Amino acid sequence: MKTFQPLILILFSLFSFIHHKTLYAESLVLSNKTLFLGQQEPALSMLVMSRNHKLFYEAYNDVSDLDGDGILDIRYRPSLGSHNDNPNDSSSYNDNYYYGLFDSRLCYHYDGQKFTPRGIANNKRCIGSNDSYWSGDFLNYLTTSRMDAIRKVLYGGKRYEDTSSRTILERAYIPQDGHSWAKEYTSVSVDGYDITDFTPLNQPLSGRRHLFGNLTPATNDPINIPGPPLLRILINSPHRVWEWASIERPVLGNSCNNLQSQRVSCFAEKNTERAEYYVRVEACKSPDSNFVLNPDECKAYPNGNFKPIGQLQKKGETEEQLFGLITGSYDTNLSGGVLRKNISSFADEVDESTGVFTAISGIVKTLDRIRVIDFTSNEFKHDCLDDNLRSPLTETGKCSIWGNPIAEMMYESLRYFAGAASPTPAFSRASSKDNSLQLPKPTWLNPYDEESTGIGHCARANQIVISDIYPNFDTDQLPGVYGWGQSYDSAGVNPGTSTLSSLNVVNEANAITSQEPGITNSERYIGQSQTLYDGAPTGKRVQSLGSVRGLSPEEPTKRGGYYSASIAKFGWEQDISEAKDKQNVKSIAVVLESPVPKIEIPISGKLVTLIPFGKTVGGCIGIQPDGDYQPTNTILDVYVESFSSTSGKFRINFEDVEQGNDHEMDAIVEYIYEVEGNNLRITLNSVYGAGNCVQHIGYVISGTTTDGTYLDVRDVSFSNDDVDYILDTPPGGNYKDGKPLPYFSTREFTADFSSNETATLLKDPLWYAAKWGGYETVTQNNVDRMVWDTNNDTNPDNYFLVTNMLSLPRQLEQAFQSTITDVPAMSSVAFDSTRLTDDTLIYRASFQPQNWHGEILAYNANTAITQDTIQANWTASETLSKQASSNSRNIYTFRPDTQQGIPF
Repeated sequence: MKTFQPLILILFSLFSFIHHKTLYAESLVLSNKTLFLGQQEPALSMLVMSRNHKLFYEAYNDVSDLDGDGILDIRYRPSLGSHNDNPNDSSSYNDNYYYGLFDSRLCYHYDGQKFTPRGIANNKRCIGSNDSYWSGDFLNYLTTSRMDAIRKVLYGGKRYEDTSSRTILERAYIPQDGHSWAKEYTSVSVDGYDITDFTPLNQPLSGRRHLFGNLTPATNDPINIPGPPLLRILINSPHRVWEWASIERPVLGNSCNNLQSQRVSCFAEKNTERAEYYVRVEACKSPDSNFVLNPDECKAYPNGNFKPIGQLQKKGETEEQLFGLITGSYDTNLSGGVLRKNISSFADEVDESTGVFTAISGIVKTLDRIRVIDFTSNEFKHDCLDDNLRSPLTETGKCSIWGNPIAEMMYESLRYFAGAASPTPAFSRASSKDNSLQLPKPTWLNPYDEESTGIGHCARANQIVISDIYPNFDTDQLPGVYGWGQSYDSAGVNPGTSTLSSLNVVNEANAITSQEPGITNSERYIGQSQTLYDGAPTGKRVQSLGSVRGLSPEEPTKRGGYYSASIAKFGWEQDISEAKDKQNVKSIAVVLESPVPKIEIPISGKLVTLIPFGKTVGGCIGIQPDGDYQPTNTILDVYVESFSSTSGKFRINFEDVEQGNDHEMDAIVEYIYEVEGNNLRITLNSVYGAGNCVQHIGYVISGTTTDGTYLDVRDVSFSNDDVDYILDTPPGGNYKDGKPLPYFSTREFTADFSSNETATLLKDPLWYAAKWGGYETVTQNNVDRMVWDTNNDTNPDNYFLVTNMLSLPRQLEQAFQSTITDVPAMSSVAFDSTRLTDDTLIYRASFQPQNWHGEILAYNANTAITQDTIQANWTASETLSKQASSNSRNIYTFRPDTQQGIPF
C-alpha cells in the first residue's frame, strides 16, 4: 500500500526521539511526560483564593438540588444517585456520595477522641454492625463545611495528626454563631430512612427529634484559638431544629426557643440528652483486607503508608504543574490579596517517602491556618463593630473575615506573572493579624526569570480562581476604575511593570459589554449603575459592565463589580511579560454557589424566581430610613418545611447587619407560595424578632407581570415603633403612610409570557472572567470566531460552578486539567515521495499531552498548499480501525547495535 510505509516511517520518527541510548536496558524507567515533544515546560498555576467568612458555612444546606432531578434535597438522601458499593471497585466513589472527610463506603467507631474505620458499609448503611458504628456518608452530610470540602479536594484535608504511620483529619473551625448549622431527624415516615442504620442512636421517642449541630467552642484569646471541632447532638428533643440553631447568641448552646418564641432550657423535658463528638477521623485506613482504598483520595508512599491526597499532590508531586498561592488578607480584607507562595514545585511541601507534610510554610499551611478570627465566647460576637455602630464596611482591616476583593486579587496575580518586583503597597500593609496566624508573605520572584526560578519562557501561565459567586469591594483599587461620583483610594495600584501600563479596567469592561448581547441600555437588578445608587437590588438602567457594582440581590451595598472580567481579558489577550516570546495568562474560575436560596417556581412552562431580601431601616443609632445607608440583612439559615411545583413553605433566618456583630438570628419570616393556573400567591408571616433594629423583609421577584423588589412585612421586635422606608410596599401602596408594615402579608402575581422588558439579573462576574480569560480563536474563511463553549452547555469551558459540594472534586479536577495546554503537539511534516506530484501525500502526527491521545493525518500536498481549509485524505484512527485488531499491531523502535527495528 502506498500509504502504509510512510505511516511506519513516521512512527519510527516519533519514537526515535524518546532516547538516543539503547531502549533494551534491564532497568527502563518510562516517563509520565510526552518525551517526543522535547523539553515541555510544566504549567504554571497561581491559585487565587478567597478567604472570606462564607467558606465556613455548611456544605449541604438542604435547599439544593444535589442530583439535578428538579427536586430540592431537604434531608439526608441515602439513595442519592445510583452507586456500587463493591469495596474492590473504587470507581463507585463519585457524585453519588456526600463528599467530606469520611469515606462514604465505611462504618466508623468513635473512641472518645476520633472516628476510626471499623467496617464496610452496605449501601451506605451499617446494618447488623456493632451498635456503636456510624455511616461515613451520613457523617459527611452532617459535618462538612465548604472549607473542609475545598481542603480535601486540594490536598486531602486538614491534618490534626500527620505521622509516617497515621493521619487524622479534622473539621474546620466553625464559630458558635450563624456559621454553625444543625440537622434534624424525626422518623422513617418523615425523613425516609431509618436512623438506626446510620448511627448508634435509637429512633426518637414519639413527638421528639434528634438534632445534630456543628460548632467549635470559642475562647477569649485575642486571635481566637479555637477549641475542638464538635458534633453536638440533642437526643429526643421536643424542639424543631431552628429553635436551637436559629436563636439569639449563643447558637447551639443550652437554650432553645419554644413555640411561643420564648427562651427555655433545651433539657427542660424529660428524656432529652446531650452527646458530643470530636469531628476528627483516621483517614486512609482499611477496616479489613477486603477493602480497597480509593486511589483518587489515598496514595501509597514508598514507606508503605497510605496518606490522603488531593489535586495538588496529583499534579504537583510529579511537577506536571507548578503552583503558587494568593489569598485575601485579614489586615487588608477590602484591598487585593497577598502572595503566600511563589510559583514553584509543590513537592517541597510533601515528604516524598512518607507523604507527611513538611515544615514549609506554603499552600497547605496557609489554607490550614485560614479561619474565622476575632470571635470570642464572653459575648459570642465578632470584635469588629460596636453593637450601636451600624455603618457600611469601608475601612480595611475591620471585620477582617468579611471581604472578597477578587478582581484586585486577580490583578495582583497578573502583576506577579508580569514580573513585578514587589506587591501592591495598598494590598500589603502591616500584617498584625496575618502574622498572628503565621501566614507567609514571601519575597516576590519573577516566574519567567529562568536563572532564579528555573522556569522557561514557554511555560504556560494560569490563574485558578476559587471564590464565592459574589466578589465584593473590588471596584476601587485598580487602574482606570469608574469614578462612581466619589473619591476612591487608588494609592499603590501602579502595575510596577511596563507590560501592564496600558491596563484600564473600564476600557476592558466596555469592550466586553460591546460584544455581549443584551447588556447595553438594559434594565438590571444591581446596587449601583454609574452614579445612581439606592443601596438596594432594584432595577436600574445599565450601560456597561464597567460602570455597575453592588452585586444583586445578595450584596447591593458591598461594591462588588465586573473588573475581574477586565483583568482576565487583558491577561489573556496581551503579552504580560517581558520574557522571550509571548506570555498570556489563562483564567479558570471555580465558583461556589451562594448559600442564599433562589426559589424557582414553574408556572405553565414559565420559571418565576423569588429571592428573599430584607433591609434594616431604623431603630439603631446611625440608621435612618432616608439616610445614605441601610444594611442589607444577611440570610443565615433556610429551612424547607414543604416544597412542590404548586406550593411550598420556607422559614428564613435574617441577621440585621451585613457584617460582624453577633452574626445570629434577629428575625424569622415564613415564606409560603401557592400556584393556581398562571397565578402565584406569595404569603409572608413574620414569626420571630430579636434585634434592636427595625427590619423590613420581603423578596425580589422576576418572571411575572409585576416584577420588582417588595418589602411587605416588619420583624416582630417592635410593636408600633416603625418607620417609613422608600422600598416599602404596604397594602395601600404609599410607603409614606405613617403606618407600620404588617406582620402578615399576601400578594398575588401573574406569570409573564410576553416579551416585555423587565429587570433581570446579570451573570456573575467570574462567568465573564472565565469566558474572556480563556477563549480560543478559530479562523474560518478569513474570519476570526471566538470559541468558548465547546460542549454547548452555555457556560465557558473554563467556568466551573459548584452548586453543591458533591460535584466539587470533579469540577476542580477538570479545572486543574484545563491548565495543561489544550493545543495538540504537532510533529514536523513528512512526505511520501521525494518529488511533489498530484498524488503526493503529506503526513503529520499530533498528540494531546493531557490524555495521551495521538493521531496521524494524511493530506494531498497540492490541496494543502493551495487552499486555506483542507480535509485530511485519511487519518490513522479511522484507517487502523478497519484493519486487524489492535492485538495484532506492532509498534517498532530503532535498536542501534543491530541497526534494526524491534517491537516497542
